[in-house]
Amino acid sequence: MTKIVIVAHHAAFRKSLLTMLQEIPEEIEITEKDTSFKFIEDLNFLSPDLVVMDSRMPDRNGIETATIALTKKPALRIIILSMFTDDKYVQEAKNAGVKGLALKAPSLKELMDAYHTVMNDGLYFPYPLK
Repeated sequence: MTKIVIVAHHAAFRKSLLTMLQEIPEEIEITEKDTSFKFIEDLNFLSPDLVVMDSRMPDRNGIETATIALTKKPALRIIILSMFTDDKYVQEAKNAGVKGLALKAPSLKELMDAYHTVMNDGLYFPYPLK
């Protein structure tokens, strides 16, 4: 079973991601957290295989949250959902150890592509650095 945690402030956004992730044709368990602090606090208990995280939250941004989470669990796979796809942001995400970056309102296809790529130990950065 694959354990996934969705970390995003807005409930409607989390529900949208939950609905799309439920399309994964394998056994998954999905947990939602509405703040970075709650996610980090519960990280050891949750023990996720994958985190799908908003890049902007009121308490901490996605790259900062990823950096903290990966310090605690270096093998963790993280996909950040962001409106930022410029080279600087993509490089910051890669430097933090993030495994994937998708648009904040991903299509089902993009989310599935990111999921399968990252879960198969690949990197999902469809926005090339120049």
